[in-house]
Amino acid sequence: MFLHLLRKGSLKTFFFSVAVLIFFFYSLGSSLRNLLRYNSFKQELVISEKSLKEHEVLNRQFQEQIEWMKTDEFWVLEAKKKLGYILSEEYVYKFYSSEGN
Repeated sequence: MFLHLLRKGSLKTFFFSVAVLIFFFYSLGSSLRNLLRYNSFKQELVISEKSLKEHEVLNRQFQEQIEWMKTDEFWVLEAKKKLGYILSEEYVYKFYSSEGN
């Protein structure tokens, strides 16, 4: 069965072939591992970018609300809602529902 190994030079060829196969499978394994790591990092990047976009929208809404709060109209409206403030030339009509809302 292993008679071909007894020939001169065949043993060297056999060990060289085994070494090449080991190197091939090692490089294949490391390539697959790196490909899997790349895919997981890419997926994490996509999730992070989605979260960033959501936070940017939320931040923009808060900035708009802060700008609205800097105006006098906002504070007059808040005084009317919370304190019942009425200007001298205004009429206020209140509607009550039977549900109590």
